[in-house]
Amino acid sequence: AAGAPDEIRASSAVREAYLGSSLERQEAARAEVAA
Repeated sequence: AAGAPDEIRASSAVREAYLGSSLERQEAARAEVAA
């Protein structure tokens, strides 16, 4: 249980990185469609 906070922090960081790159990809695709 002592390591749980670190695991949560790590998984949330991974999730944020994945969602961030996903949003960037969506914005890039939108820009290509608009061009």
